[in-house]
Amino acid sequence: MAKIKQDATKEIEKRSKNFVDHMNSVYKKLFADAKKGGEEFPKVTFALGKGDNTKIRSPERQAEGVIKQNTKVCWSAHMMDKARHINTTVDGKLANNKSTRATLLGDNLADYKKNWVEGLKKAKLKSAGGGLKYIDWDGPHVELPASKPSKTDPLVLKCLEEYARLTRKKGKKKNVKFEENNKAQLEPFLKKYEKK
Repeated sequence: MAKIKQDATKEIEKRSKNFVDHMNSVYKKLFADAKKGGEEFPKVTFALGKGDNTKIRSPERQAEGVIKQNTKVCWSAHMMDKARHINTTVDGKLANNKSTRATLLGDNLADYKKNWVEGLKKAKLKSAGGGLKYIDWDGPHVELPASKPSKTDPLVLKCLEEYARLTRKKGKKKNVKFEENNKAQLEPFLKKYEKK
């Protein structure tokens, strides 16, 4: 088990770095070409995220993320250490947030999304949805193919239980959409903590 995890960690790090190198190369050329042609083009750079949020997450941390609506599920590739976040900077400003990205990139946003998907293909990575489509709600997220745990994985069950405990026993705010989308799976845990 530890060896598989270690191999996955090395692989996601390697592919994420390849993705960053590819994207920096693409945008360096776009910037240089625009400058040669006397046109304005933003300086866009990419870097591997360094914060705690980008690497492996415990079930407890994932449950907190669901409550805060920073993540949508209890079966994230981050829990298997098979996902990373890529920071995008536009003219020196961080553009990881959907609205900030749209504002800073303006007319270049559609091409940015196409280039991102091309980068995923080249680095053999997937987006937050597990496919080759740019995902606005979690743009910085990249993951290894088939990297999400199954919905019956012990880590996932622990996350669901922690979500139930925090929202039913500790008074944390409920994520209504998450609860509606995962009613059957959450039910046993909610029952456990809703008992008086």
